[in-house]
Amino acid sequence: SSNATQDITVVLNQIPDVSISADSTLVNKGDAISLAGQVILKYATGAESEWTLEDTTPGLIGDRNLQNVTSSVLTLQMYQSGTFTHNLVFDGSYLVEGAKYTLTVTSAYDGSSSSSFAQINLEVNEAPFGEISVTPTTGTSIEDDFKITAEEWSDTADHLPLKYLFHYYNEEGSSKLLRSAAYGNSYTASLPAGYGGNHTLTVKATARDIYEASGSEQASITVKSYSTSIAEAATLATTYFDDLLKGYSADEVFTSVQSFARLIDGSNETSKEYQVELVGTLVSSALSANSYVDSDADGVEAFATTLGSLADYLPDLGEE
Repeated sequence: SSNATQDITVVLNQIPDVSISADSTLVNKGDAISLAGQVILKYATGAESEWTLEDTTPGLIGDRNLQNVTSSVLTLQMYQSGTFTHNLVFDGSYLVEGAKYTLTVTSAYDGSSSSSFAQINLEVNEAPFGEISVTPTTGTSIEDDFKITAEEWSDTADHLPLKYLFHYYNEEGSSKLLRSAAYGNSYTASLPAGYGGNHTLTVKATARDIYEASGSEQASITVKSYSTSIAEAATLATTYFDDLLKGYSADEVFTSVQSFARLIDGSNETSKEYQVELVGTLVSSALSANSYVDSDADGVEAFATTLGSLADYLPDLGEE
């Protein structure tokens, strides 16, 4: 006869080592939330880990549970000893501002009645809130300056100071940057002419806190088209932008370029001679202003928006 032996590892009352790490426990609504879970197994008997969500306020994700909003595997099977990564990524657009969430990863060896867990508490940043005002509410593009003000914006004290940025909406409803994020809560500039028979222009003020949470308010005003010929506009633009560039305000230059571009959009003139001259001045002014713009996302967006307003006329410029 022969004898066979087999080693059996007993893991009764043994538990895996579990941990969670995150870049921050303060998150913004709409962020992609990423949590790094780690499970360390000393024994090769098989184990399981699972992510769960405990929301401290009823109905925080509406009718969606964690399974509905994640691209991750919530339950992970492990079959050998070692260190395992069990990450959780989910869509933060379903979170509620001001709410707190507790997420847990739990792990146990197969057949064991004991388990270990790690928890992380996430708090959803509340966006700043306030009002917007514009003066005057009626005026003429290029001729009049409009002052847009973000009024009485508030946020949690340790999330201050706020930065403010300003946009307008074009005819297609796309948001176009007027001023990059800065601490000043108002912006004064000549605005592009409005749209439709009433020359309506919708502007937006946005406040952003130090953790990148932002809130916005909108207002609609009347901005009439500046009445002039393209030839006169080309002459005016030379001195107009020379003066603006002396102020080193790239945002004002970019906004005014868009205002002059709207003037070309509304012109019925067929001669391109003065149009090419005007577009040349606008492009040159935009390039000069861009030389002293921060190369951050806002600066890139502002410059791209400005050149985009001239896109239809750049081929004509190249023919000269």
